[in-house]
Amino acid sequence: LTVADLCRKWLDTVAAHKVRPTTLAGYRATLEHHVIPALGHVPAQRLTAAAVQGFYADKLAAGASPRTVQLCALRLSQALSQGVRWGMLPRNVATLADPPRVAHKPGAIWT
Repeated sequence: LTVADLCRKWLDTVAAHKVRPTTLAGYRATLEHHVIPALGHVPAQRLTAAAVQGFYADKLAAGASPRTVQLCALRLSQALSQGVRWGMLPRNVATLADPPRVAHKPGAIWT
């Protein structure tokens, strides 16, 4: 089972029944455009925290915003957590990697 297979299975069997269609479309876009091209070929049981951390660094170096990388981290972690619950994976390695922090923008206060 590859990371791509696990992500798509999670989208179709779990996320599709928990979130609205527009949210599901966002989840799918994040996984299909960012995560699957980079990590999709890796067998899910052989995925390491170092590979996930390298993925974050590569996305940032390629010009992706920290928020985009953070969303990739969230979706990948959700899919891997489901793999753990299904008994397909021994642990979720995405929780061992550190996604980038997003700088807080101060809100505008109207007078």
